[in-house]
Amino acid sequence: VFLGLGYGGNVIASTTLLVEYSPSKVRGLYVAISTVVYSLGAIFIVVLCWGLLPLIGFQWMIRVAALLALPVIIALICIPESIRYLLLTNQHDRAVEYLHLVARDNDCEVPAYFTLSALNQNVNVETNKYSHEHEDEDDATTGINAKKACDCSCTKYQTCTCDCSRSFFASSVFEWSVLKTLIPLSMFWFFNSFATAIFTWIPLEAQKHHNETSVQIEYEVALVLGLGSLFGTLLAVVLTVYVRRLVLLHIAPTICGIVTIVLGLMDVKAGIYTMLILLTFGESIAINQLYLYSPEVFPTSVRVTAFGVCQFGHRFAPVISPFCIAALSEISWSLVCFVLGSVFLLCSILSFFLRTETFNAPLVEEKFVDDEEQDDKGTNASGFFDSLYVNGDHMALH
Repeated sequence: VFLGLGYGGNVIASTTLLVEYSPSKVRGLYVAISTVVYSLGAIFIVVLCWGLLPLIGFQWMIRVAALLALPVIIALICIPESIRYLLLTNQHDRAVEYLHLVARDNDCEVPAYFTLSALNQNVNVETNKYSHEHEDEDDATTGINAKKACDCSCTKYQTCTCDCSRSFFASSVFEWSVLKTLIPLSMFWFFNSFATAIFTWIPLEAQKHHNETSVQIEYEVALVLGLGSLFGTLLAVVLTVYVRRLVLLHIAPTICGIVTIVLGLMDVKAGIYTMLILLTFGESIAINQLYLYSPEVFPTSVRVTAFGVCQFGHRFAPVISPFCIAALSEISWSLVCFVLGSVFLLCSILSFFLRTETFNAPLVEEKFVDDEEQDDKGTNASGFFDSLYVNGDHMALH
């Protein structure tokens, strides 16, 4: 339980931070490189277990694997907080401090307009504008004038801590502009994770066509999965630079669906392993795009929350999928592959409900806007951060 909590929280926070600090034009490349390293780590730990597990046993193997996390824990201490989050919550002094650190590490100059006084001045302007826009707006619950209902100093860019409870953070995740993307995207995450549970059944099926021990088969399958994942992530490094996100989200699950259905027709070990490599190849591209697209498409105020909702489906699906697969496998293996292949194809259909393209576009800061309000770069970022956050990508981490 603690391992799952730590891993799940770290994946959400670290991926979001990487996306927020990366320049728009190479954001996909950076995330793809991180998945390549993840695949290399998976192959490394399989080989390590294959060689050491018979010698030192299960408990010491877990201890060795835990020690490998120490450098990560130490490195996390040195990583600065997200500047976008600090600006959103009006922690301007820390935002300016961290931006100077980023500029120093990248041998760049901080833009002249990015000063503490300028930040505070623009927030005051936006606060007055926001109050004026809502001074005649009646509260839906109490019928009291919105301006009179709250006399605090909170702005739409920070979490309200007073009794008014009109928090931008709390309400925006339930706005339709967010939900129309969050609903199909979270379903994509869920069904994709549900279908990938087939990987845990491959050793059992492969064992039927081979005389080696189940342990040997498990190592072989794990190594094949690692190689397929590595090939897929290496290709993703190239594709994310040149191909739009939504195109890859259309194609990758389609490949997985077709390969999974064909897998059910294979009865030779070599054929099973070949299909498994192709399956992990396509799945690696799909999961890479999901981890990239999910934090890109949501505004900063709800980015982590929305990404967490997607991750919940991603982690919940493997809890229930084994029971479904076990019931289907009692009938036939071909039926298992057909059903799960259809689930992959369902993910491809869901991807067509995602309408916002994030390829090489600046991150959304405040809220979604209509397509006709997008600029010539295809971004739907608007408002405060357009003028105050780093102008262009040269100040992002390199």
